[in-house]
Amino acid sequence: NVDAGLWQNGNITGRAFTDLNSDGVRQTGEAVLPGVTAQLLNAAGTVVTSATTDSSGNYSLSAAPGTYTVKFVTPTGYSLSSQDRGSDDTLDSDASPTTGVTTAITLTSGQTVANVDAGLWKTATVSGLAFTDTNGDGIQGTGEAGIAGQSVQLLNTAGTVVATTTTGSNGAYSFGNVTPGTYQVQFAAASGTSFTAQDQGSNDAVDSDVGSTGRSAAITLTSGQTVANLSAGSFMPATITGRAFTDLNSDGVRQTGEAVLSGVTAQLLNAAGTVVTSATTDSSGNYSLSAAPGTYTVKFVTP
Repeated sequence: NVDAGLWQNGNITGRAFTDLNSDGVRQTGEAVLPGVTAQLLNAAGTVVTSATTDSSGNYSLSAAPGTYTVKFVTPTGYSLSSQDRGSDDTLDSDASPTTGVTTAITLTSGQTVANVDAGLWKTATVSGLAFTDTNGDGIQGTGEAGIAGQSVQLLNTAGTVVATTTTGSNGAYSFGNVTPGTYQVQFAAASGTSFTAQDQGSNDAVDSDVGSTGRSAAITLTSGQTVANLSAGSFMPATITGRAFTDLNSDGVRQTGEAVLSGVTAQLLNAAGTVVTSATTDSSGNYSLSAAPGTYTVKFVTP
């Protein structure tokens, strides 16, 4: 019984990839990531060997049969994706996002355990400007200054506020360190102001990107992406006032004894002749029409 037991090293292989949407699953268009260190740790947590992902994002670790974990060393500026998401183990990220360590792997003689992977991502940035749109055309023109001190919020898909900031002295704001995902930006209107028209003109660098409520369309941020010029223009509405009266002698001039006339409709028409808003004269014969800066006419509907 002079025997000999023999064994072969086992291998653990996998890859590092850029997880553009930080969902923990590698999808089409998510590139491999070279230069990431993968360490093989024994049951005591000691590093047995290590390797660096190659130009194809792949690594390979070889060791005697035993129980191990793989630790991915997070490169500067990156974070690790969520662990074990989805149902396809060939595509998911297998490392803890907090420790970089996988669950335990038991290697037997000559065995290869593949697809022990790590998804990594960088934070994104959203920035823009709040500005005064003096002429209400939805575009920041010459002399239309930024608005300081305006509150801006970043909302997730559930409408929950995930970050809040305030515009600086030049009206600029920025949200940094944003996890990839889908968001909207919400601006708070300054007292007495309204938001200008959205997405006017062909230059996104100078237009206003929010609707009448101050909220932008949804934007999807990917790993390391910067979305700039997500801005909001606002204005103080202009007002036209007047009255209707009974012109007893039809001379076009109101004179003593000519009473006011209530219930007359006054319509505000834009340059295209479209009714923008309307009002009805009150018991004092007065009406008031408010709108964005622009060129208008008032049409009185004859009772």
